[in-house]
Amino acid sequence: DWSSDVCSSDLPSVVLITRSTGCVSYKSVVAVENDLYFLSREGVRVFGNQPNYFNSIRTSLISQPIQPTIDSITEAQYERCNGVYFNKQYMLSLPTTTGVLDKTIVFHTEYRGWSIWENTNSDSMLKYVNTSDEEFLLFLGSAGTQTYQFTPDIYTDNGSPIECYLLSKVFDFANPDITKYFLDIGLMF
Repeated sequence: DWSSDVCSSDLPSVVLITRSTGCVSYKSVVAVENDLYFLSREGVRVFGNQPNYFNSIRTSLISQPIQPTIDSITEAQYERCNGVYFNKQYMLSLPTTTGVLDKTIVFHTEYRGWSIWENTNSDSMLKYVNTSDEEFLLFLGSAGTQTYQFTPDIYTDNGSPIECYLLSKVFDFANPDITKYFLDIGLMF
């Protein structure tokens, strides 16, 4: 990783920050608030200023919780990874071992947590702002012939319903022999 600075002679200078890491896909580099997020061989990294230190720059690994997913990307597939920052989320589309871009890992910057979306087939993601200042997340399908829009309140995938399931911990209520049925589940964050 490199940093540029303007020295006292008003000429730009380039300073090496670390030799230990670097970006593997230019399409994964995304400006997220005051930092840059990118995919490296070790995982997803954050590059930015060190809080409370004016002249200190840091790079840190944030993808430890989803490291098995990151490790499944082969070196030949790095260049296909692409990212976008939308709705306070860093989204990075990844190819699986078959080479299809069918996983998107999402880092929620407010909650500092990861989620994995499967079967997204999203290539070349883009944040689009229309003339009314409404933001939309668009992406090109993996076939390269159709443009799609992520819409959080629509539960269909190109016209087909999206199946959803919830896997919770085991609730035995002190009696593990009886099958339990839940009629309603409320999620609170």
